[in-house]
Amino acid sequence: AIRVAKEILDEDPTLTVGVITFYSKQVEELYFEAQHNNLAEKDEDNEYQIIKEYVKTQNQEERFRIGSVDAFQGKEFDVVILSLVRSNDKSTAKSKFGFLTSYNRLNVAMSRAKKLLIAVGDEKMFKDDMAKESVYGLYAFYKELIGGNNGISL
Repeated sequence: AIRVAKEILDEDPTLTVGVITFYSKQVEELYFEAQHNNLAEKDEDNEYQIIKEYVKTQNQEERFRIGSVDAFQGKEFDVVILSLVRSNDKSTAKSKFGFLTSYNRLNVAMSRAKKLLIAVGDEKMFKDDMAKESVYGLYAFYKELIGGNNGISL
């Protein structure tokens, strides 16, 4: 997710990019990766900060953000990279999908992109009947967009 964000940010300095995840531990991991890709650094309080050149666009819009779904409430970015994290074959929807079953949180996560939504995750998680019943938005995103003519699966 971070490598893709860096490529987009370096390719076009006018674009804004947000990386969203559902889990605070994943936010830490994404910042760690951002630090290794020269997008973030730790300040004197040992807290991660976005590197200055990625903070604002020329139009003073927030250029790059990493955070949980809650940190993106009310915000929009040109490109949103949704880090879905989970990959398992558990037998119940709650244990398999966790926070992804929260319709409100999923709605916020999937509606922050103005131009492009990139979902990063294990595609097997979102193409079966349990996904259709429990996380229909992700199921439809995979089946109709990525599995159709409007997206790609890597």
